[in-house]
Amino acid sequence: MTSYRYGGIGSAAAIAMVVALGACGGGGDKQPTAEEQLEDAFDQLSEDLDEPVETTVEEEAEAPPEPVVVDLDLPRSADYAMATWTVTQVSYQGPGVDDLGLDVDPRAIVEFTVANTGEGGVDMDVDYQLVSLLDGDGARVPADYESLEASTVVFGGEAEFEATILLDADATEDDLADYTFEVGEQGFVPAEIPLSGAVPEPAYPINLTMPASVSGTVIGGPGTIGNIHGTVTLDYAGERAREDTRFIIVSGDVLLGENGGHVNHNDVRLSLDGIQLERAQPAPHYVGDRFAAGATASATWVFVAPVEGKQGALHFGGQSPPENPSGPFTVPDLP
Repeated sequence: MTSYRYGGIGSAAAIAMVVALGACGGGGDKQPTAEEQLEDAFDQLSEDLDEPVETTVEEEAEAPPEPVVVDLDLPRSADYAMATWTVTQVSYQGPGVDDLGLDVDPRAIVEFTVANTGEGGVDMDVDYQLVSLLDGDGARVPADYESLEASTVVFGGEAEFEATILLDADATEDDLADYTFEVGEQGFVPAEIPLSGAVPEPAYPINLTMPASVSGTVIGGPGTIGNIHGTVTLDYAGERAREDTRFIIVSGDVLLGENGGHVNHNDVRLSLDGIQLERAQPAPHYVGDRFAAGATASATWVFVAPVEGKQGALHFGGQSPPENPSGPFTVPDLP
């Protein structure tokens, strides 16, 4: 908006007055004639017009520039809750003023895909609370809640998303090379995708050295579990481990004795540092039919373990007495 002040208005009024006085015959003998007064008024008007014109200009605020694609090492992926998250493109939009006249800080526009592999057997919920950026100092910058509508990716499906993340006022396009895309609900172990530089190797799964075999009693008679495998993971059944826990997945082959028997979720228990672990839910499915003598049943058990647990023991046989020998194993320091 522009406003102006004209200095010649007063002189013009004086000229009009002189003309009016001349029309009326002027004043007394000592007064200047109308012609002299008119000449003086024109001289004053000329001086006023020669003076600089004062103006007040209110500049229009600059709107935010169009987003520009940032040259980063993309695409890059990481797994979270048994789904694969891939950052495909990041754009930077500089600061400006919005339609309401409010200052707008710079922002990053992150495009990504979520591929629900189906291994968890459940749908994957995606919303703004799962998405953020970590700046070069590790500070978390959450996504704008209006920029990412809550959606569900069915198991076996894949979908594209876009999230807007407001940055610090002094953040530049070049700063984004030091940022990391983070996926994760608060309180759960996040998945991190650096936008440039070296990509760290996945820390999980971690394989455990398990006992060769453990004997005990199942429903129907004696049995032994062998070919035991133990794995520490962050994901199970489409769920993510909490920050202070991990999942331990145990599988093995149960050889049943001369009476045959049943194999169920109670036939393998784990303890860490003397504390029995809770089973993860949902529990793996087990065949309820009776197995013949000498039959082998392969099965899997899943437990929720504290991240600081070290000395483990595998207890076999839901019908085994408390003094039945267990199979020891050790959990390394977990990242």
